[in-house]
Amino acid sequence: MKAFYFLALAMSISFLGFSQSDSIPPVDQPYYVVVGVFSIPKNAMLWTKQMPKYQLKGKYEMNFNKGLHYVYVMKTNDRTQAIDEALRLRARPDSTFSDAWVYHGSFKKPEPGVVVTNTVIVPVAPKPVADTTKLQKPKELEKKSFLFKVTRKDDGTEVKSEVIVVDVDRAKKIGSYEGNKIVEIGRPEGKSGSMTVTTHMPGYRRIQHRVNFVNPSGDSVQLQDSVIVLSFELTRLQKGDVEVSEIYFFRDAAIMRPESRYEVTSLAEMMKENPRYKIRIHGHTNGNARGRIIYLKENAEEWFALKNTKEGSGSAKELSEQRAEIVKKYLVSQGIDPKRMEVKAWGGKKPIYDILSPQAQSNVRVEIEILQN
Repeated sequence: MKAFYFLALAMSISFLGFSQSDSIPPVDQPYYVVVGVFSIPKNAMLWTKQMPKYQLKGKYEMNFNKGLHYVYVMKTNDRTQAIDEALRLRARPDSTFSDAWVYHGSFKKPEPGVVVTNTVIVPVAPKPVADTTKLQKPKELEKKSFLFKVTRKDDGTEVKSEVIVVDVDRAKKIGSYEGNKIVEIGRPEGKSGSMTVTTHMPGYRRIQHRVNFVNPSGDSVQLQDSVIVLSFELTRLQKGDVEVSEIYFFRDAAIMRPESRYEVTSLAEMMKENPRYKIRIHGHTNGNARGRIIYLKENAEEWFALKNTKEGSGSAKELSEQRAEIVKKYLVSQGIDPKRMEVKAWGGKKPIYDILSPQAQSNVRVEIEILQN
C-alpha cells in the first residue's frame, strides 16, 4: 500500500456543520497545490524535506476533516494560479509530481453553524492547437527487421514468448513483441541506439540481451538477409527460483488491472503444463501505512475491473495478502488445484526502492516462487 495517496477522479465533498441553511454564506477557502497525502506524519515530514531537491518549498498540515497529512508547495487565493502550478508540476520530465492536484478547502475543523466546502481539482492540460501554417512533414523513423528466436534450451523447441524491448539511454520501453516472428522496430530515441531485449514467459527464467540498433553484433546476434536474428535459449524455472511477475493492480485494490490478463493466464498455462509445480505467491506493497482496501465481493469474478466491489480498510500486509489471494483465486478459477499454491504477505517489508523514490511504484508487486518442480 503506498505511503501516500493521490486522488484519481475529481469530486466535490461538502462538509456540514450542525446545520446547513441558505441563510449561512459558505466560507471561501484558499487553494493548495498538493503533492502528497500521508496517514503517518513522519512520512509527510520526510517528503516535505525532499522538496528543496526539486527546487520547491514544501509545507505539510493535518487535514482534520480527513484525518490525513497533506504536503503542498503552494497556497494561494487565485484558482487559476493554483491550477497552472499543478499542471506545471505534472508536466515535469522527471514525472515525480505527475499526480499533483489542487485542494480547495480548509484543514481545520469548521466552527458550529459554518458551512465549509472542500473541493478536489485534478487539472487536465489543454490540447495544443496545431499551427497548420507551419506544419512540416515528419522525419521518417528508421526501422529494422528483427526476429527474436526463442527456444527451449533442452530440445530446441520454439516457445511462445513475449519479448520486451527497452531504450537503454532513456530507460523507456519501446514495445512488447511476440517471439519467433519477424517484427519492425524503430530506432531508439537515445543517442547510442542501445537496447535491452528481455524474454518474458511465465515458467521460464528470463534472459536479457543488450544489442545496438545501429551496429547489432554479439554471440547471440546473426544477420539473415536483412533480418537481425537474436537468439534466446530458455530453461524452465526450478525449485527455489523467484520471478517478479507482470501483474498490476488498481490503486488501493486487490483487483488486477486489465493488462495483467496475459500474465496470469500464462501462469495458469504453466501450472497446467507442469502438474508437479507448486508455487508460493508473494505479495508486496510500497510502505506499511494503513488505508482503504477495495475487494471483490464474495463469489464475484470480475478479475480485471472495478465491478462488484466493496471497500474496507486494513494494513499494508493485509492488502498484499489480498492481492496474492486474488491471483490464487483466479488460478483456481482456471482449474488449478489450490493445494498447489501458497500465499505469503510481506506488506512493505521488502522494498526494491526507497518509498520516496520516483521508482517506488515498483515496490508494489507479486512474485512467484517455485516450491516444487
